[in-house]
Amino acid sequence: MVSGLWTMKEALVKSDGTGFLLDPTGFEMPAAVRRGATAGRPVDDLSNGHFAAALARDVEPAPARSGQPAG
Repeated sequence: MVSGLWTMKEALVKSDGTGFLLDPTGFEMPAAVRRGATAGRPVDDLSNGHFAAALARDVEPAPARSGQPAG
């Protein structure tokens, strides 16, 4: 359980683009997000009994970077 929550926090700070400049010990994952709520930036808990994994997604696609195709 603890490793799953930590992994969700890690996915969230990395998806923000600032990485660990945002201290993961300085905030808590909202209870609604831990239960699978998708408000704000959805964080999917992909953990199972063998590993901990999480994926944070943008609600809207990010704009294409210069010189790169969209999508």
